[in-house]
Amino acid sequence: MSRAVVASEAFERSGNEGRAAAPDRYGRWSTLAGFALGLVVGGCGGQSEAIDAGQGNANVGIDGATGEADGVPSAPTLSDEQLAAAVVTPPDTFDRPDTSGGAWRVIEVPAAGGSPNIVRTPSGWMALSSRFLGPDAKVITGVESALYRSRDGVHWQLLPLGPAGEDVQLEGLAYGAGRHVMVGQRFGGEGVVWTSSDGERWTESLQSLSGPFAWNTVTFVRDRFFAFGFGQLASSETGEAWTALPTSIVQYGAGAYGNGRYLLLGNGPPQVSADGYAWAEHPLDCSLPRACITNPSGGVAQTAHHVALFAEGRFFTEELSSLDGVTWEAQPGLSPRMYIDGHFVGHSSLSAGLATWKLGGAIQTLRTIRPSRSAVTAAGRDQVGALAHDAPLPEAVDASFEDGLTCETADCVGGLLLVPPPGTPPLVDREPRKADGTPLLTRDCPVSSMLFCDDYVARTGCVCRMAAPRSPDDCDDVSQYRCAGQFVTRPNEWQLDELAQGGCSCDATDPNEPPDIGRSCSADADTCQRPLECLGIDTPPSRGKPSDQPFVCTAHCTADADCPSWVATGFCSGPVQLRCSNGTCQPRACD
Repeated sequence: MSRAVVASEAFERSGNEGRAAAPDRYGRWSTLAGFALGLVVGGCGGQSEAIDAGQGNANVGIDGATGEADGVPSAPTLSDEQLAAAVVTPPDTFDRPDTSGGAWRVIEVPAAGGSPNIVRTPSGWMALSSRFLGPDAKVITGVESALYRSRDGVHWQLLPLGPAGEDVQLEGLAYGAGRHVMVGQRFGGEGVVWTSSDGERWTESLQSLSGPFAWNTVTFVRDRFFAFGFGQLASSETGEAWTALPTSIVQYGAGAYGNGRYLLLGNGPPQVSADGYAWAEHPLDCSLPRACITNPSGGVAQTAHHVALFAEGRFFTEELSSLDGVTWEAQPGLSPRMYIDGHFVGHSSLSAGLATWKLGGAIQTLRTIRPSRSAVTAAGRDQVGALAHDAPLPEAVDASFEDGLTCETADCVGGLLLVPPPGTPPLVDREPRKADGTPLLTRDCPVSSMLFCDDYVARTGCVCRMAAPRSPDDCDDVSQYRCAGQFVTRPNEWQLDELAQGGCSCDATDPNEPPDIGRSCSADADTCQRPLECLGIDTPPSRGKPSDQPFVCTAHCTADADCPSWVATGFCSGPVQLRCSNGTCQPRACD
């Protein structure tokens, strides 16, 4: 049984009332924020490496066709000139500046948390994401979903979900047969399905068939929707009436249609059906690449597969291809995520470039760039389009490029990459770089304090030392922090807090500081110099998992005057008076 909640009246209002009334509810913490950034290739899988093919699941798997369906524009063509402008030719490498203007550009699609689920519809691209609300990881007070839409791919508008959208975590989004479908779960409650004909006015119903686990993924393959939960599978032609289907897929990965067969992949054997109702599983031969995995107990299981693509008369997934979804052949090193105008595109990440090839042809590397300031900040490096956790969702998000290109004036593919037209001049490169042209800051070394160079001004001989401190707070005592050099921002580069001192360590000593004060220790083995003792101090705040209580060499106290004081030298020099908190003298801080 289902109940319908028609939210249409909510969409006739501005949608600002709920957000303005309770600004303290909004996302001080998000468990979805720390996802590892993968390549922005997939259409309906969002901005991660777990991606479906095509540029929106309405166009995927219709006997391999990529023509217009349900009013969704057809997939773009890819000219030889566009391809050549993006190809990286040795000795050049993918991480050096784009000098041709042809590099494929990552669009910073807005995400409330984690990876947005991106789908193309007749009215533009839609991006669905969600975040948990609460002051920290131990106290979650609710959930919030964000649905954005863009007609040109770079200017995004928040679509209000109205009162029915409060405390609901909508995770799956799909479009097909003229219908929009979202699936998710109410906070602490039942699974729900939202359906709409225009993407603005929605009707909610309960997931009456989802069992103990709510559907959290939905996709449209050929002529119907498929909804998935943990060990759950259902199908619907409209998104309203659902039929439960047997499945041995524990967690869904992807779906496609071709050669008269539906194919579903995920964490388990491939599922194949001729009509979309009667399904049969066909375990992969474990001798094939990426087919099986051995678990810690020694058991052998089917490897999870996150991509299903039908093109040129065959199904494709990671390093495998098949005519019928039953018998698979190895294609080592080839893991397509998209098929565009005779070219397979896929497998890689922003740290390794894109791969492209024609069937039977050589593999080429394509240059991809994230020409945004957030892409080179420590906070934004690992997540595309991340919105502030502690602020209301913005009504509008501008992800435009400096030259004004949009998905209306250029081709856009996947979820979401802009492919510049032939002859486009390169954007001004604003990323801080070494003398050899490679990025100065990287995922391993996101702040300059971890870089040790022969010449910090010329940026030569720079080596990343991952064990180096990111800030003075990483040292047992801030007085131990010292740096060997200073980087200077160059013309046209982004102004970044992450680019400052370099060659930093915790090796310095302050001759005026009391011996052993603030040194880390173990309560089980007190090695502190007397009169100091190994005592627990205040636990630093954390947005994620709460930190364990730290122990340092310090002293008991009832007031600040009971704690050591001195005149510091070196880093953060000047008078120091340790603070008393909860009966112990706290380590020195640098204000």
